[in-house]
Amino acid sequence: MSSGAAPSRSWRPRPDRLPGVRGSVLALVLVVVGLGFGWSRPAGAEPARAGRDRAVVLAVEPAAAEAIARVSVAGGDTGLVLDVAPGHEVTVLGYEGEPYLRVQRDGTTQVNTSSRSAAVNADRYGSTPSAPTSGSGTEGPEPTWATIGTDGQVFWHDHRVHWMASTIDPTPDEDGHIQDWVVKLIVDGAPATVRGDLRREADAAAWPYALLALAVAGGFLVIGRRSPPRGLVVTQAAAAVAVVAITVVASASRPPGASPDVVLIGLAAAITVSTIVAGSQVRHHPKRTWYAALAGTALTVGFLTQVLPEWWRPILVTAMPAVAERVLLAIAAGAALAAALLLVQAVESALVAPPPGPEGRARVSARAGDG
Repeated sequence: MSSGAAPSRSWRPRPDRLPGVRGSVLALVLVVVGLGFGWSRPAGAEPARAGRDRAVVLAVEPAAAEAIARVSVAGGDTGLVLDVAPGHEVTVLGYEGEPYLRVQRDGTTQVNTSSRSAAVNADRYGSTPSAPTSGSGTEGPEPTWATIGTDGQVFWHDHRVHWMASTIDPTPDEDGHIQDWVVKLIVDGAPATVRGDLRREADAAAWPYALLALAVAGGFLVIGRRSPPRGLVVTQAAAAVAVVAITVVASASRPPGASPDVVLIGLAAAITVSTIVAGSQVRHHPKRTWYAALAGTALTVGFLTQVLPEWWRPILVTAMPAVAERVLLAIAAGAALAAALLLVQAVESALVAPPPGPEGRARVSARAGDG
């Protein structure tokens, strides 16, 4: 028996179990949808993102205030976190000197909705068009306090701690220093000052993880060719596990009071569902497996576009080590690439394969006669 014929055909799925022409059209639609989810984001939503700039708290003055009002930076330069010791009251002053945030003695945290700072902090560069003028000090309108928490902690985006020019890159000095920043507080009725600076850090090398992604893609491509469509399901499942791990750690790493990244969570949930559907249909409804894998692959591409800077930026948004997160990204990217190639091959096989039945056998015989 010849040993060369079987391997060339063994990985090819049956034509009647492939997506076919409609599947190829669906693939294009799903890729567009996945990329659309990846690049779009709801207006006003400003979750933490990987970056190069790190804001650092240098001191809270006077020293007595530092023991009461503990201030830290979240997400590189995304915002500030204020943690107030029980039994004390701290007010954060806004950009015009108005009361902006308040932590009361019982731990209740409040925001002054009449403050202009509350409006302009809705997005990173303060482009909210209808932000009112607060006035400075006691000359502005009476504060309108709305309770936002009860644990003595508050997180807010603060334009003072990051570079505000979206189209002009800063020029750090040789030590990476960009600018100094100051945020004013009132601690138990006495003025206090938070002093810090903004620094730029060097990007990390992304090429080792790109090579890892290619290696992962090659491995899953071999698996997928040997056992379609089960190999495709395994490939998509690997991408889903990596995506979910990154999303879970990122959600757990967000500061208290910060809004969850609904786009990443939604994408991770959709990828998980599509993977479960693909696995559940692989035995009895192979076509549904291909469709679900198409959806999962497109959504994984959308997820990867959202976290693309995580490959090389020095400041990440998760609490896991940078190497661990980038390895997971490489696994997700490699698995998505392999799944995409397997899907393209499957559609190509469906388009060129003869139809089942007597007509198909006749075509095969004719081709054999021509040869």
